[in-house]
Amino acid sequence: EILKHAKCTILSVVETTPTVLTPKSHEKVILTKGVTAYLLSESSLFVTDNSVVLKTCGRTTPLMALEPILDLAVPSWRNHHPEHYLKYATYMRLGYMRPDEQVAPHTSWMQEVQHMGKYFKGEAVVLGSEATSMQH
Repeated sequence: EILKHAKCTILSVVETTPTVLTPKSHEKVILTKGVTAYLLSESSLFVTDNSVVLKTCGRTTPLMALEPILDLAVPSWRNHHPEHYLKYATYMRLGYMRPDEQVAPHTSWMQEVQHMGKYFKGEAVVLGSEATSMQH
C-alpha cells in the first residue's frame, strides 16, 4: 500500500535470518533481526530494524512515500521534531536520464530539496559535473 505512493509495486521479496555480530574488542554485540529486501518495479527497498532504504530509478516518486513510511515506522512523528525519532535522513539520486518525464516532486533537484525540507533540516549537495554524471 505504501509503495503505491511511490508508483511502484513489489515483484519479489528476500529475507535474511537474524544475525549476531560479535566484535573482537570490547565493543557491544550487535543483534539484528535481519534485512528484508524487496525487488520493486523500477526500484529496490531494503528494511532493517532501524533503517529503510528505497532506491529508485525511472519515473517512480519515492518522496511521495515519505509520509506513509513515517506513519508506519513512527506513528507519532507528526507530534515531534525529527531529532526525537530519527538519527539521519538522506535522499540521493543520479542525474535523470529523462528529466522531462519526471513528475512532482521530482521535476528538479530544488523541488526535491524543498519537499524534503518540509520534514527535515539539512543541506543540499551536488557532486560531480553535468558533463559526466552528477550525484545529488
